[in-house]
Amino acid sequence: MSDLKQTEKALSDYTEAIKLNPRNSAALTARGRAYLELKNNVDAALRDLQQAITLDPEYAPAYLYLASAYSFKKQEALAALNRGRAYFHAKSYLKSIAELDKAIELEPKLPDAHFERGRAEARQALRETWYRPQDEREAAALKSFK
Repeated sequence: MSDLKQTEKALSDYTEAIKLNPRNSAALTARGRAYLELKNNVDAALRDLQQAITLDPEYAPAYLYLASAYSFKKQEALAALNRGRAYFHAKSYLKSIAELDKAIELEPKLPDAHFERGRAEARQALRETWYRPQDEREAAALKSFK
């Protein structure tokens, strides 16, 4: 079976899964990705991916594919914004900040990009403040004395 036929079959399966459970954010994300792979319905992909995010706002893959959909539509600031969100929810805060910087550079008055960058900067600051690898090594050394 060709890749195109496999993607079309997958699209049908995802649609059935969504009919059975309309709140399945993973199925909505997968169907959105399939629409993008087929390159035949970016607007349908956007709808599915935005619905998946509404259902599960922390589901990083939905943001990543949403970024791809915006790239298809040549809306690069929104693409960078959603890549930044994907990295944020994957806990890659430095990558998130870099993508959000791109979004702000492309569209300085994009309020969501400023907000999301603030969140990512705050989380990165907490990580740097509280995470100390030497503490893990010392704790491991103390456990070995038991």
